[in-house]
Amino acid sequence: MDEHKKDGLNEEELRKKIRSELVAKHKQKQSQHDDQATSKEHSPDDQDLLQEQIKKYIRLHLEETFYRRFPPFIKCSNHLGEIKWLTEAELEEQHEFYPYQENFRQRFRARRKVKLPDLPWIEDYSREIEKEITANIEKRLAKSDQFTEKTHIQNEDQKVKDIIAQEEEAFFRSHPSYKLYRSYTGQTKWMTKDEFENQEEYFEEVKTPLQKFLKLLAIFIPVIVAAYFVLFFIKKESDQDLSFLYIETGDLAGQVYIDERLILGYSPERPIKIRSGYHSVHLKKPGYSSEPSSYEITTTKSDTTRLVFKLIPIDTTNQAVLLFNSKAVNTKIFIDNDFSGTLPLSGQYIINPGKHRITLKKDNYLTEPPFIDLIAQSQDTLNLHFSFVPQKQQPVANIAINDALIEVNANIHGAQILIDGKETGESTNYIFNKISYGNHRISLRMPGYTIDPPFQDLVLTKDNPYARATFNIRQDMFSVAIDVEPEQGRIIIDNREMNTNKWHGELSRGEHYIDFSDIKYYQKPKPLTITVNENSKNKFSFKYNFKFRISFTPQEINPSEYNGSIQLGYISDERDFHSDPNNGPETIKSEKLNRLVWQLGYAFKYRNPPECDAILFRFNVPREVNLKEKIFLKLFGYKTKERYPLSISNNSRIQIIINNKVVKNRYEPVYMISEAADSVFEQIEVNTDLQHGNNTIRIATNENNSVYFLLWKILIE
Repeated sequence: MDEHKKDGLNEEELRKKIRSELVAKHKQKQSQHDDQATSKEHSPDDQDLLQEQIKKYIRLHLEETFYRRFPPFIKCSNHLGEIKWLTEAELEEQHEFYPYQENFRQRFRARRKVKLPDLPWIEDYSREIEKEITANIEKRLAKSDQFTEKTHIQNEDQKVKDIIAQEEEAFFRSHPSYKLYRSYTGQTKWMTKDEFENQEEYFEEVKTPLQKFLKLLAIFIPVIVAAYFVLFFIKKESDQDLSFLYIETGDLAGQVYIDERLILGYSPERPIKIRSGYHSVHLKKPGYSSEPSSYEITTTKSDTTRLVFKLIPIDTTNQAVLLFNSKAVNTKIFIDNDFSGTLPLSGQYIINPGKHRITLKKDNYLTEPPFIDLIAQSQDTLNLHFSFVPQKQQPVANIAINDALIEVNANIHGAQILIDGKETGESTNYIFNKISYGNHRISLRMPGYTIDPPFQDLVLTKDNPYARATFNIRQDMFSVAIDVEPEQGRIIIDNREMNTNKWHGELSRGEHYIDFSDIKYYQKPKPLTITVNENSKNKFSFKYNFKFRISFTPQEINPSEYNGSIQLGYISDERDFHSDPNNGPETIKSEKLNRLVWQLGYAFKYRNPPECDAILFRFNVPREVNLKEKIFLKLFGYKTKERYPLSISNNSRIQIIINNKVVKNRYEPVYMISEAADSVFEQIEVNTDLQHGNNTIRIATNENNSVYFLLWKILIE
């Protein structure tokens, strides 16, 4: 740029000069670019690629031109987009290519000829490809003609066979003595009955669709007529034995169950038709309880009965949730042996907290287990698993078509009823009808319960067709839950260790002795005798107390397992502890206690300030110690009347520091040495100042102290 700088710069001349320089540089670069392009244009690799592309185009164009002249050739393509011309015979022999459907635009582009460069070899190559394609066409057309002739012959043969079959069928069907029969290989043949019976190849007669329809019609018409009359008479008989039931529920609608069966399509405006006799009626709605919980009614023919239920909302905030497995959906659920509706599709059911017995029932199935006893806490979620086994149909003893009735009642619902020792599939309370006349033994089965009497014998006669059996059921086994902390604890019931700290099971009626295993560093709960019955408490919780206790005296540290240690020394003005047994507290014998004690005062007689005596106690707190519980520092320390030399005051002040935290700074002891005894001590709550692991407690006289302080023992517990 310096060459363009001159005094009295002419701007126009400068701009012309710069433009001319830029044009010159541009021409130079353009010349270099053209040279490079020319060299690339004539490279051997590019020439070979161009020649290959031209040959490919010539072949495709000539194939398109020649093959289109001959109709037997079909243009085909595969999934890669490759084009191939095939005859119909060649198409059937392969599975890769399929007929290619072209639209007008594609056909136009395929026939359009592209202008090729003027190269000497192109014309020779085109003639060579034409000869190759022509020879290929002649050869393949010969094969195509053979295939066409063969196909034509086959079609003619099949046409002859079809005509023969049609004529044979028309002829033989006009002669009733002939029937069409089928062989095991699917072949058919017209034969007379004698010919059919004297051969073994053909095995069945071939029926026409009309013959098949008429045969089915002949079978079903009598069945339909018979069913119509049966239903007609059953309906007529049932209509004569019906009664009517209206259920009122107020503004809220619920699910109506009659004899533990859900009534679909229930409406308060329409009566429910029921058979005359005894029935139980329940109304259920999630989140509500009904009042009354159920009705037990007995109706007669053409009676009309009105029942009124009131639905009351339930506070579900403190209730428990039961979760059932999927196979339990749509089964009848009984809570404490009372029918409680049908388990919803969600598999969830809400119950009140407390002790419950859960039973599920499904028609024609046995439930495993028969029931589950549980203790539900507020807002608990409990998972229950039931399985269902198809019940084998067992005949009830001597059940016949009679009108005798047996009513079986008990003070607890859900007991299985047996008649003459055989299961009926029903449970208390229940009425059996159509029982045969004669002697019958009624018994109940309910695991974990005592049934009184064990059985009852009833007699049914034509003159006395009704009998009742009443039982008293008393529970023998009760659900009990016991837990203890910490988890290392083991529960012992009646001198048998349960090998767990959380036990939930059943105990028999009566007294049971509860004890616990020993755990190191812990004091186990006191043994307890519990009484188990209908009205007793069913959940018990216990807790071990941790026995953390360590004491320091001039003679010993007890126990030694907490890594306790004692250091004597003094503290300076900066309150730093200096370990120095020669200039720390002295160990003297107390006449009052008749024991060795530490005497704390000043550290240096001729130093100003004299510094203060101090004792540093170290110990370890195990992880098992619950620092949320109260732990106390018990101080067996006493003030004296013996003053420091040249001191005229009687101040007794000590300092207590735990883990570098000042707990007491100018603490004045309460007791004099004259009051010292094993039961005389001061205590400070220190659980919030302690930590798991290493701990330190420093006790020292204060700078304002002027009398000696005697420390016999400290105890942390």
